[in-house]
Amino acid sequence: MVWMILAAMATLALVLILRPLLRREEHGPSRAEYDTRIYKDQLNELERDTARGVIAEEAARAARTEIARRLIAADEEAKATAPETTTTSSKAMAAIVGVAIPALALGIYAVTGSPHLPAQPGAEMQAKAKALKGSKTAAAAPDLNTIVVQLAERLKQRPNDLEGWRLYARSLVGMRRFADAVAAYQQATTLAPKDADLWSQLAETQITAAGGSVTPAARQTLEKALLVDPAEPRARYYVGLAARQAGAIKQALKIWLDLEADSAPNAPWRKLLGERIGKTAKANGISANALAAMRKNAGAGLSPAVAGEKQVAENTQQPGPTADDVKAAQQMSAEDRLAMIRGMVGRLADKMKDDPNNAEGWLRLGRSYGVLNEPAKSRDAYAKAAALKPKDLAVLTAYADAIAKAATPGAPMPKLLADVSDRILALQPTHGGALWFSGIAKMEANDKAGARERWSRLLNVLQPGSAQHDQVKEQIKALDQPAKP
Repeated sequence: MVWMILAAMATLALVLILRPLLRREEHGPSRAEYDTRIYKDQLNELERDTARGVIAEEAARAARTEIARRLIAADEEAKATAPETTTTSSKAMAAIVGVAIPALALGIYAVTGSPHLPAQPGAEMQAKAKALKGSKTAAAAPDLNTIVVQLAERLKQRPNDLEGWRLYARSLVGMRRFADAVAAYQQATTLAPKDADLWSQLAETQITAAGGSVTPAARQTLEKALLVDPAEPRARYYVGLAARQAGAIKQALKIWLDLEADSAPNAPWRKLLGERIGKTAKANGISANALAAMRKNAGAGLSPAVAGEKQVAENTQQPGPTADDVKAAQQMSAEDRLAMIRGMVGRLADKMKDDPNNAEGWLRLGRSYGVLNEPAKSRDAYAKAAALKPKDLAVLTAYADAIAKAATPGAPMPKLLADVSDRILALQPTHGGALWFSGIAKMEANDKAGARERWSRLLNVLQPGSAQHDQVKEQIKALDQPAKP
């Protein structure tokens, strides 16, 4: 029975192999046949153009004659090169193949084959094949850690490679090394300070690193993004998130609804934005009708192109821009807008000289100087606000952030920052930033026990496995190492 099945299989294989040799050869269209088709299509097109009056009858007659001449020549060439019937040589080749293939197969099997080998189940063979394929795929898959290390080495040699820093930062985000990603994005923004998308990505990473909280540092980064491009969608979304986290629900919805109105219907963020708007409204008791009314009015008023200027105008308590101001601002370059903002901030600074007890004014001035990247002036303005609101956690946090930004890189931590951090901890013992800075101050004062206590508390606040959590653990381990001579 086995040999009968094998004989039948061999016969079927021979039929499939010999069939093409015993029949008329099949060819694809020859060049002449291809030309024939082209000329026929040209004739049909000529007739249509003539019927529509596109081509005059006399010109059509001449063209028709020439195409017909070429068509006849192509037909004759196609007939001359038509394939013939099966030749004697092809029949001889079929006979040789019919005898040689079975003889060769039997000879090979006689030498290497064995009918006594046990059969292997198909499921087992498939499982082995999948396992082998999986192992090959895993071996060929790139190691993200290796890629990041290679990128870091490359950037040491090419520190001005903007795209390299951008790719490096994105890779670090993918590895959830947010602190390192923030540093990489900061380096990228120094190379491309007018790239609003880079600023907004930096802000997004800062917010992610803070567990979704829009920190003062992230808020300043967002304002820089809007200064470069007031319509930058990611920055506008997170500004709305900052408003929501601050309890300004209607302001957050206004920002998001304006962004929704300014976005294209197929914008990738539209769905997420719509869901966030609906959930925020529902959670805060805003009815569907009220939300619909707000959506109907969204986008009215100022153009998104001057959103950044509007934000700074609100910070500086200056009158809102007129219609002429809006039109002019839309035509401004980034440098012109920056000059306009500097003028607004200058006017607010002059106003605060006559109103030194206005805490909100000092806060607006501090934020505005932060947007202008003047950290020392921002720190001094926040100091005035903190003196007027000594137990306001948000004010003290912003003040501490401004002190850190104004500090000299590489120098010991300012005592003022340590003092403000302790004041923050007295109000909120689990404040992450204050615990970090207070720990540094303790370490620099050679109070290792105090530093360990601060950073151990910080570990309980941070998410295990995050880049910040690992960094703090390393700092605690370093406390046990002997000081270098």
